[in-house]
Amino acid sequence: MSNPQEGVADVPADTYDVKIVPAGATEPVFDTDLTIPEGTNVTVCAIGSLDGGTFTVAAQTIGDLGSAPTGVPTGTGGQAAGGFPLAMLALALGAAAIVGGGVVLRRNSN
Repeated sequence: MSNPQEGVADVPADTYDVKIVPAGATEPVFDTDLTIPEGTNVTVCAIGSLDGGTFTVAAQTIGDLGSAPTGVPTGTGGQAAGGFPLAMLALALGAAAIVGGGVVLRRNSN
């Protein structure tokens, strides 16, 4: 998907007056102050149709980008803590039985 009206800018941390003005209009349909903290990525999207009454604005903020990460959060489910997964063992034994069974059938058919 492509948006020829998309704008991207790297701006310093500050508060910005953000306005969305439709093409051919002079009055904004959206007007707000947007504060962008240091080390933060903010994405703002205009979504929907003005004519259809579905126009809205969505914002996504990703913070803590000011320095290198100190770790990688991997979750707390404990999936790796149980050793060799039982499903992998069953798969390996099943594959060995199929291969071994094929060899036995081949020997018996000669």
